[in-house]
Amino acid sequence: EHEPQVHIRNKVSGKQGGNVQVDVDAGVEWRIEVRLAGEHRRQVPVRVAADTLRDPLHADGTEGDVGEEAAVERIVDGVQDQLGQIEILVNNAGLSRGLDPVPAGDLEDWNEMIDTNVKGLLYVDRAVLPLMAARGRGTVVHIGSIAGHQVYPGGNVYCATKHAIVGFSKGLRLELKGTGVGVTVVCPGA
Repeated sequence: EHEPQVHIRNKVSGKQGGNVQVDVDAGVEWRIEVRLAGEHRRQVPVRVAADTLRDPLHADGTEGDVGEEAAVERIVDGVQDQLGQIEILVNNAGLSRGLDPVPAGDLEDWNEMIDTNVKGLLYVDRAVLPLMAARGRGTVVHIGSIAGHQVYPGGNVYCATKHAIVGFSKGLRLELKGTGVGVTVVCPGA
C-alpha cells in the first residue's frame, strides 16, 4: 500500500507549489493532482474565491509554542482575525532530538519531542476542530513521517511520537464521521 503523493499546480502560471503570485480578484483555480503508486492519476479542481481572503495571499505571521495550549488558542484566534474561517488545517509541528539509547536518553529532548510532536498536534486540533464541526465542513491534514510506520535505531521516542500521529489520525477520522470534517495523514518517506 502506497501513500498518495500530492502535487499542487497553479492553472494560471503552470508553476508547481512554492510561492506563486497571482491575481485573485476573480478567484484562482488550482488543480490538485493525486498519484497513487505512480500509476493512477486524478486531478481535482479547487477554487479559491477572492472574497474569502481579506488581504489576498498574505497574512502576518503569528508566533507561539504549539506545546503550550494558551499560545495555540492565541494563534488560532489571530489566524481567524486575519483570514476568517479556517477551512483547511495542515498540522505540521514536529522535531527530532537525540539518538541515544533509552537508558542514556535525554529527558529534556524526549519532553520537547512529545510536547511538540504529540501535544502540539492535539492542542491545535482541539482549538480548530470545533470551529469546523460547527460549520459542518473542513479538512485536517496531519503531517506524519515514515517514522510513523518504521523505526530506526536510536529513534525510539521520535518514532513513538510519529506512530502516535498515525494512530490519532485514524481514531479522529472515526470520531468525526458524519460531521463533514475530513482527516488525513501524510507521511513523507513512506
